[in-house]
Amino acid sequence: LMVQGIPFILGLYWRRATKEGAIASVITNLIVWLGLTALVLPHCVAIEGDFEWGVWDAIYIAAPPALLTGFITFVVTSLIKGRVR
Repeated sequence: LMVQGIPFILGLYWRRATKEGAIASVITNLIVWLGLTALVLPHCVAIEGDFEWGVWDAIYIAAPPALLTGFITFVVTSLIKGRVR
């Protein structure tokens, strides 16, 4: 899943990144991506007329919102967790 690269990239290059932020990002990415894929799948299949193409469309449509929510979750969780210490 391409959106799971967020914790890796931010973990390497952002000094304030935390383990908790990475874990929260992965969980959020997965939940949002799976949920949106399931939500848009029937519409994509109806538009495409083919299940296989509909699945691929649904996967790619769900990726950008999952990327954004995972990024926000990573940053917010890392900032909150880093401030507690």
